[in-house]
Amino acid sequence: MEIAPLLLEGGPYERGLVHGESLRRPIAELLERWKEALAEDFAMDADEAIGRFLAGTGFPDAIGRHTPGLLEEVRGIAAGAGQPYETMLAFQYLDEFWAGREVITEGHCTSIGLDPRPGEPAWLAQNMDLESFRDGYQVILRLNPSGAEPEALVLTNAGMIGLNGVNAGGLGICCNTLIDCNSRLDGLPVACVVRGVLAQPDPGAAEAFLRRIPHACGQNYLVGDPQRIVDLECSANQVTPYRSDTIGGAVWHANLPLANTDTRPGCAETSTRAEKSPHRIDSEARFDSVARQLQQAVSAPRLDILKRILASQDPPENPICSLKTGPGFHARVSMFSFAVTIMELSARPALHASFTPGDTGSYTRLGFE
Repeated sequence: MEIAPLLLEGGPYERGLVHGESLRRPIAELLERWKEALAEDFAMDADEAIGRFLAGTGFPDAIGRHTPGLLEEVRGIAAGAGQPYETMLAFQYLDEFWAGREVITEGHCTSIGLDPRPGEPAWLAQNMDLESFRDGYQVILRLNPSGAEPEALVLTNAGMIGLNGVNAGGLGICCNTLIDCNSRLDGLPVACVVRGVLAQPDPGAAEAFLRRIPHACGQNYLVGDPQRIVDLECSANQVTPYRSDTIGGAVWHANLPLANTDTRPGCAETSTRAEKSPHRIDSEARFDSVARQLQQAVSAPRLDILKRILASQDPPENPICSLKTGPGFHARVSMFSFAVTIMELSARPALHASFTPGDTGSYTRLGFE
């Protein structure tokens, strides 16, 4: 399926207004599905859960300080879609709702970064694993330049400001939930962090931004440009670099903190499989599978290697590519690989995107020409 990005132009409110008006029906449908899931998860009316969550957090203050235009963009989405502003604002807090649950059951997303080498660009790649009810609402936003902010291509779902992406300067970002890490109720939500990074001119500025802001929840950020790849595990009280020394020129991540020690009580690593949570078993299996496949990769083009790894069904019970049905852990908890994004971080950057998990031939290449 060929992917046609939704073009957003103008200031923050205008961008949001076009987003909301263009996707009014999908946004309404997806909000209804989201509220059904909230009601089931929290065992209460969804609007009551949203109200309680908003009343108990200070996220808008952090957004206003660090990425102020995004509040206006969300306000524009709400106006264009004909939805309450508070509902659209809460809808942006994807990982924050997960981090706020009392019971941790889920991990999601697998990401890979490959350093540049002679004659070949750097690459970032990710399976974005989300709840199954979001299927069919995948969107790529094309953000036209605004002030000092460069043009960007952003993966998201209808009504949300962003999940990951790459800008015209070749700066890309992928992210993985680290739900074992400590969170804070007055931090910057992940969607705003992603958009804040994409507004930066280079990885140095992006790294400074990630170190400066308060983080609402645990998250691993893989950030790169044509010169280098940086991996930072971020939590409420730490920003910690991570790099494996087992495979030169590559870094990959699943959903367990590997360097950050700012974790919740009871989340320490256990020694036996019987003591491990399904979340930990799944994350470790996906991490190890990426390592094996990177070690086995030889002379194939790097784009093909990344497509093959992100489509992998190995091991079947904890696959890198999560389908909506089957024996995999994510299918059992109603999650799946919502989209695959592979970012070519060259002098002429591009986003290779697929909304069909497991199909290595379904990619659309989007550039900035």
